[in-house]
Amino acid sequence: MPARPLPVLCRPNDLHVAQTARLWIVTGRVTDHARWTRQLADDPEPAAEWPAELLRQGRGVLLGPVADSIAYGEGQALMPIDPSRLFIAAISRSTHHLIGGMTLTGDELLGGIGRTHRRQGYGREMLAAVCQLAHRHFDVPRLTAVSAPGNEAARRWLAGAGFTPDGTAGVTLDGTAGFTSDGTAGVTPDGAGWERSDAGHSLRCPRPRSASAR
Repeated sequence: MPARPLPVLCRPNDLHVAQTARLWIVTGRVTDHARWTRQLADDPEPAAEWPAELLRQGRGVLLGPVADSIAYGEGQALMPIDPSRLFIAAISRSTHHLIGGMTLTGDELLGGIGRTHRRQGYGREMLAAVCQLAHRHFDVPRLTAVSAPGNEAARRWLAGAGFTPDGTAGVTLDGTAGFTSDGTAGVTPDGAGWERSDAGHSLRCPRPRSASAR
């Protein structure tokens, strides 16, 4: 049975704001992406493999609560529309802090929860909402992901969100919580491939991307 649809605010230029029990899931904002880059730069695992210039840029970003009106998705610049790539942020509704980030590249999801917010159930809450947005608002009927070899936590996370092994080997990026990291971390070959399809998939967004942008 398809999951119950989340409340989603749809705006032009790829901006969507979905609301879960504890999170706002926000797409395509410049400062959210910059804050996520800063969190990855502060994490020893992905940072160990990052170029020095990228680390310098990431550590120059100020952290703290997001000050604009999250509920209406207003007040910040949006990233240029890229038909093959979309950044998605997870922001705490109680603290207004960014706690996670994911990137949808084609049909593949990459990302995780920042290290200071792990083991609190945010990962599953974020991933479920991101999958709904991708399926039902960005017209992606089938999602893919890759889990690193031996990463049982990633396997449980993906399985809990409705992903199933697709029998393929993939390439993962070592780093943050979950199955991959959003960045230029080291490559680990032979990860396990996963897929997720939405039985209730249809493009429900009142502001869909144009056909030329998909």
